[in-house]
Amino acid sequence: MQTKLTIEIENLAPNKGTLLTPVWFGFHNGMFDTYDRGRPASQGVERIAEDGTVSVIGAEFLQSGFGTVAGAVTGPLVGAPGPIDPGETGSFTVTLDASNPNSRYFNYASMILPSNDFFIANGNERAHEIFDAKGNFIGADFTVLGSQVLDAGTEVNDEIPANTAFFGQSVPNTGTVENGVVRTATGFIPGGAILSDPRFTNADFTAPDYKVARFRIFNTIDGTDGNDNLTGTKQDDLINGGAGDDKLHGGLGNDKLVGGLGNDRLEGGNGDDYLYGNVGNDIIFGGKGNDYLYGGSGFNRLTGGAGSDVFSLAAGEGFDTITDFNLGSGDRLSLADGLNFSDLTITGVGRNTVISFGNDELAILSNISAASITDIAFA
Repeated sequence: MQTKLTIEIENLAPNKGTLLTPVWFGFHNGMFDTYDRGRPASQGVERIAEDGTVSVIGAEFLQSGFGTVAGAVTGPLVGAPGPIDPGETGSFTVTLDASNPNSRYFNYASMILPSNDFFIANGNERAHEIFDAKGNFIGADFTVLGSQVLDAGTEVNDEIPANTAFFGQSVPNTGTVENGVVRTATGFIPGGAILSDPRFTNADFTAPDYKVARFRIFNTIDGTDGNDNLTGTKQDDLINGGAGDDKLHGGLGNDKLVGGLGNDRLEGGNGDDYLYGNVGNDIIFGGKGNDYLYGGSGFNRLTGGAGSDVFSLAAGEGFDTITDFNLGSGDRLSLADGLNFSDLTITGVGRNTVISFGNDELAILSNISAASITDIAFA
């Protein structure tokens, strides 16, 4: 049974924090061991940890015979694949045979930038089960913390720019050989070259609650150019409406719904869902759970439903009617594309509130007093 999956990786580091090189991934039968703590790194791990090169670990993976589907998730910049910067999300779509044991488990590895040889990867090869023994999709949604960053033990952590990827290194495989073993990374040199650089003042991944990345694997459902009626599964789904006037329903799970072109109707259902109308005049219902609603262009109607929901506003796009904004239940507004609260004009119109950026009206909040929309109303 062929199943389409989307691997989505979000860099959770703060602004001026750490970056991720293209993130290698592979689906396998539970036997591919990326690394072992206390032992020397493989050539594949060494190359990805020192230079961000995925070709060697990719070759090791295919030669193992434990899996056949692998790839790399890069940053979202079109035409220039590269690192995933703080706040960015990269994705990659694959098609797997769910009944093939070689599709069952998921491994990943990525270099932490800038560094000599810091990286993230899962050491337990069966930590992320994507399909059960019967081929049923399980999915994945996990966060990698700063405390989980590893030191490959292959290169001395001197932070000399000529030896440090994304910090001045012009030739790969440079630096002083360490001949060590894989271990937990102790962080950058306090007051050293990296943390003193204005580009990386928030890159101390040993800081409390530092988050490196969020990994999600979705079951992916794509619509056609016509008018589609698409419903998700019990797990986490990515549903793309495509062209046409579509009806998308996430069902159970924490789903991601994208309307695409046309005048679409999006219903998140249960779970914490992400709903994006995209182009057209869309109707969006969050349903149960803590949802994120983004109308996109057009004249859109947004209803969060139960839970603490976030409504995203952006200049130069559409106009949203938000029907049930409720600060008391935890609802918040979010500003995209560099907008700040100080840029906004907030006006009462009868029982409603209109939010504008200059002459661009962004949204109207139904039955909400303008006096209640202060900076605390924004996420």
